[in-house]
Amino acid sequence: IKSLIDIDKKKIGLVHLDPESKIKTDNLSSQLSQHYAFQTTDLTRPFIPDIDVYLVSGAVDTLDSLVKENLESILNSGKRIFLTQSGVMTDITTQQANPVDSDIFDFLNNYGLKLQQNLVLDGRCSKVQVRERRGIFLMNRPMDYPFFPIIQSFNDDEVVVSDLEQVLPFFPSEIQIDTTENDRVAGVVELFKSSSNSGLMASNWMLSPDPQQNPFIRMLGQKGKIIAATSKLVNGGELMLISDSKFLADDGGMSVNDNLVFIMNAVDYLAGDEDLISLRSREITSRPLEELEDATRKKWKWANMFIPSLLVLTFGFFQMRKEKKHADILRQIYD
Repeated sequence: IKSLIDIDKKKIGLVHLDPESKIKTDNLSSQLSQHYAFQTTDLTRPFIPDIDVYLVSGAVDTLDSLVKENLESILNSGKRIFLTQSGVMTDITTQQANPVDSDIFDFLNNYGLKLQQNLVLDGRCSKVQVRERRGIFLMNRPMDYPFFPIIQSFNDDEVVVSDLEQVLPFFPSEIQIDTTENDRVAGVVELFKSSSNSGLMASNWMLSPDPQQNPFIRMLGQKGKIIAATSKLVNGGELMLISDSKFLADDGGMSVNDNLVFIMNAVDYLAGDEDLISLRSREITSRPLEELEDATRKKWKWANMFIPSLLVLTFGFFQMRKEKKHADILRQIYD
């Protein structure tokens, strides 16, 4: 209620680092406009000092010199940036991928965030529908797609993610944290990571979900990879990074309600208004069934086979005894 009636609302600026293919952000805009003064911002012009938080969608090419200078100025002035940046450009329709060639990586390195030009795979993942021919028919078959990880490992010490249930990025890349001492950086912390059944693809880009065509999606078993992290600066500024360039897009991250909860938390946190975070994160968005281990699954499989049969036999035995007893009584009466 406070944010809805606040006349002097904080300003949130949306920046596209790839001006040639601006993403649609209607879902995000409608949510943020209820609580903040939301506007699209152009960093190819002189720095606008009255924006409190910048939401920046990823680059695919070399940054304009003025854009890079303005990004530096924003952080040097103690402002906050939420950046969505992949290490690899992907196209699921053509199943093609290419590493991003941009100096955005140098910019991130200056703040202790080493974004890798790879793709993170996770055995705990969403499914995609794959069309396959069965006889004369074309049918959709759901298949696990490790390039769409379901993130459930969060940093409990960070209020922005501590109460989240899950986040679903698309084609994320690994973030490594640079622990080298930096005069501008007070500390870099992990926000969330993939599961302990993860993998990496850094070459031989194959995006097919079919394990028969793409054996690389089964090469898992590695420890969790960092997908989101934040660099907290000495001057109070902050640079938060999630390694998914389309996380703000209607046809990307913002098509998933869990992701919208996270981005709203991030904006509240970066804007210094954390009152709604715990309340919003407490909302139940997903209650997936717990995945069983192979041994446990086999036990339940055999139990499901034998227990119903045993119950039927037991019922039949007592029913037969009941009918036999009833027949004996009738025989005694008529004899």
